[in-house]
Amino acid sequence: MRSVLWLGLLCAGLGLAACGGEVPAADTPYDDVRAAVAGGSLGDYRGQTVRWTGTVAEARRQFGDDYIEEGVLLVDMDDAAEDDGAPDLIMTTPAAAVDDLEVGNPVTFIAVIRETQRHPGSGGTLLRMELKELVTE
Repeated sequence: MRSVLWLGLLCAGLGLAACGGEVPAADTPYDDVRAAVAGGSLGDYRGQTVRWTGTVAEARRQFGDDYIEEGVLLVDMDDAAEDDGAPDLIMTTPAAAVDDLEVGNPVTFIAVIRETQRHPGSGGTLLRMELKELVTE
């Protein structure tokens, strides 16, 4: 009986937290994560939720697993002075979310850092993120 009560309270608490608004995010600068990736490891940054602003490098629809349509967003995090033209982050989005995104426009997002992967075009390293919230500016 107690376990059922605790389970009910836990579910209610999670439901209230989910309705509470903004997703909590760490105040971790992108440059710190980039330095860790350049050193060969994500270290303690893996699994961390962050809120960052970058520039849309590419936004498109594609068919993912089980042929379900999804959006793909590539973001350039470099400022204009050090921009190398290659995207720095990749994440999947709901398919409709990419329709309103334009290359070169700023985008703010909350996402979880997952892993690194090679960019097929540039050969550079991309940071794979799990999108939680997308805000266009």
